[in-house]
Amino acid sequence: MWHENRIEMKQILISIFRLDHHQFQYEFSKKDLKGKEKDYYTFEAHIHFDDAMETNKATNTRGPNDFVRQFMEIVNEAGGAFYNRKIMLNPPQKYVTPYGGRLEWKLPGENKLVVHLKDKDKIRHKKRWSQIMYMYYFIGYELLMKDRNPTTITNPNFDDSTSIFELLSDEIKQKAENTYILALDGDVDFQPEALQLLIDRMKINPKVGATCGRIKPGGSGPVVWYQRFEYAIGHWLQKSAEHMFGCVLCSPGCFSLFRVKALMDDNVMRTYATLPTKAKHFLQYDQGEDRWLCTLMLQQGYRIEYCAAAEAITFAPEDFKEFFNQRRRWMPSTMANIWDLLKSYARTTRINPNISYFYVFYQSILLFSSVLGPSTVLLALESAIGSVFGVAPSVAYLLTYGPTILFLIICLKAKTDTQLNIAIALSAVYALLMMAVFVGTLVAIASEGWYTPTGMFFYIIVGTFIIAGLLHPHELGDLLCGVVYFICIPAGYLFLIIYAICNLNNVSWGTRENKTAVLEHSGPDQRKGKKKETEDEIDFVTTEMISGMIKQVKNSNLARASCSEAFFSIFRWMNNLVILKSLESVQNIFDKTKDESDAAEDGQTVGKHSLFKSRRMKAPMPRKKSLDDSSWASENVRQLNPSKLEPLEEKFWKDLIHFYLYPLEADQKKEEKDKEMLAELRNEVAFGFFFLNALWLAIMTAMNEAKHIINIKISQPSGPPIIIEPLGFGFLVMFTILIVLQFIGMVMHRHETLLHILSITKLTKRKKIDIKEQIGLLAKEDVGYDGTDDSVKDEEDAIYCNEKMIKRAAEERAALKHALPDRYERRRNHALNLRKTVRRSLNNQHTQDTLNRRGGGLQNQDYSNQE
Repeated sequence: MWHENRIEMKQILISIFRLDHHQFQYEFSKKDLKGKEKDYYTFEAHIHFDDAMETNKATNTRGPNDFVRQFMEIVNEAGGAFYNRKIMLNPPQKYVTPYGGRLEWKLPGENKLVVHLKDKDKIRHKKRWSQIMYMYYFIGYELLMKDRNPTTITNPNFDDSTSIFELLSDEIKQKAENTYILALDGDVDFQPEALQLLIDRMKINPKVGATCGRIKPGGSGPVVWYQRFEYAIGHWLQKSAEHMFGCVLCSPGCFSLFRVKALMDDNVMRTYATLPTKAKHFLQYDQGEDRWLCTLMLQQGYRIEYCAAAEAITFAPEDFKEFFNQRRRWMPSTMANIWDLLKSYARTTRINPNISYFYVFYQSILLFSSVLGPSTVLLALESAIGSVFGVAPSVAYLLTYGPTILFLIICLKAKTDTQLNIAIALSAVYALLMMAVFVGTLVAIASEGWYTPTGMFFYIIVGTFIIAGLLHPHELGDLLCGVVYFICIPAGYLFLIIYAICNLNNVSWGTRENKTAVLEHSGPDQRKGKKKETEDEIDFVTTEMISGMIKQVKNSNLARASCSEAFFSIFRWMNNLVILKSLESVQNIFDKTKDESDAAEDGQTVGKHSLFKSRRMKAPMPRKKSLDDSSWASENVRQLNPSKLEPLEEKFWKDLIHFYLYPLEADQKKEEKDKEMLAELRNEVAFGFFFLNALWLAIMTAMNEAKHIINIKISQPSGPPIIIEPLGFGFLVMFTILIVLQFIGMVMHRHETLLHILSITKLTKRKKIDIKEQIGLLAKEDVGYDGTDDSVKDEEDAIYCNEKMIKRAAEERAALKHALPDRYERRRNHALNLRKTVRRSLNNQHTQDTLNRRGGGLQNQDYSNQE
């Protein structure tokens, strides 16, 4: 977590409460009901809060910031939302740790919710380092150190070992293979069944290092609609094909399951903790950290899979600028990691049996088509404008290429906000032109014939998307968002790519950077700190105003000034006095609203009735005390002192921070060098990228001008001849082959998903109840007789002989079946009524037998009635 809002925090907490309740059911079934639960599991929820501490200048203390307080307010609210009633968890147990702090809650299912508060002054911040922090904690401490088992390491000589697993005992290796880390974003909504589906994929093959699920973007608006269709076809076609033909290249960090043993392997977790030293490292390591982790696992021989049945929802950017900034991070990282994997194809194909030369060729074609995406969009737009509006080719070139070249120059020279504003305007204009592309395609098909290469490609694209939607019936509504996706193709495949390439040197995060927390309850210390900051700001503005007025008086020379200059000088002084008086009024209002507890504190102004007077009557400031970073753990808790970590864990954190996660000090020379390296890399990549696109545009334009010589004509029995451009036709064939391969992979993956769902579906056969057998069992349990009389018949035989009683019991059972809606209540009442019927019938039979033995039932009628 970092700067999530209340809705996002509540969503992930509800998912955690849901998982806690689900695990408790398994726990209760296994331990209390003695059931055999093959899917039994235990879990702990850990949330790492990045940059979670702030300093209160008024009290000289350092503690959790507003986002942490917001999270603490929402915990009980989220629990109430899940259980549909108000719940109050016990206050969290607070720890002061070497990396900042820790909060621990005990959930209703007896599972732990641990929140790690990272202080960027004590430990390295940002997302990748948070992942390294919890991976080393779970593996290094929880798995290897916590039990203090001397047999954990069998071979202490590290130099003689070729793998880390040669040093570990069989028990630890088995535990590492069956322990998983579910990586989540701070706003994900998922079901426990989705987690079990991911675990199923891990159980099938021990070489599966990670498994990802189907991510669905949440939110509303056109930007989210675009992403809904983009995510849909990305999972339906691309991830399914990767899963079937090789391995998934990226298991997204928002909802993925990682095997601990795979993370422990050589060249995975340790390499993942490498500091960037080259310009490309900043793009590959930190801009898309989940993709780089998956690249390391693939290069180590592990398989990454995609489970379509495991679904999760995460909030997607709803703002155009936030969406562009997010993809500005993702796009260069994707290309850098794919390029790294392709460069090491010889070693990777030798180590990883799931990656073949065919799969490497498939990814190479995808990368090549992605690079030529902008020029392909421009060619389609130019052709459509020429065919629909009937303008000259030169005009079509100017209308299509001119704004694009202008935007390219703006992205290289202007500020980021200016680039985004221009991108918004151009995306809106080109969205209108995309309708011309659609009309132009239909016109070309109608004029040239229905069986032209353009027409066939159009049919394949549309048909593939429709069939893919039909094979995913619960996601069929995402096809409607394809209209928004189509008209926004220039925004996503032209302007976004230009923006990302031209801003390679910008390695900032880009999202959630300027958000503020919303608190329902603010503590007195926090209010005091805010008021102190406001008072300091007013004093600063006042000081600047007075200094400016004094400087004006010193610099002015009214004796030698003209009448107009003297008039303007007097006017400026009067204006400054009015502003100063307004500031005085603001401060007087501010003083009146202060709490009574703030009236007499050291260092405050004495007798503030005027700004001028207050500046002369300041009390002497006390000496600055050392920063208090532990008192926050004693607030609102029962114990006087905060909880303490175990000495072993304390030592582990200190060593981990010392060797891997120490905060990076600001080094201006290094920062300048990094900026120069990034700018140089940006220039090289931008030149190569745009040169390839310009070359493709030049070739296609030249071939279009010489189409009467180069183009191939195929005569038709009826209609105009089919004209084929050799290079364009080759490009269409390549795209068609990719689409067909992805379609085949999707169909194969849907079949695999169907088998997976069938394997976990419990098919129960309806049990037929034998009425006679049931009545006999009830008779044995609930009716007792005197066994001294040998002439009495067996009660079961008497029951079986009484057909009327059996029929009556069956009728009562059928009546209860229709009367009671609740099946459990129906069974209970049915059993009680059946017992009464059996007991009454057996008692009557027993009475009649007794009367017959005593010599006449009519003589003992009174006894019978009494009995």
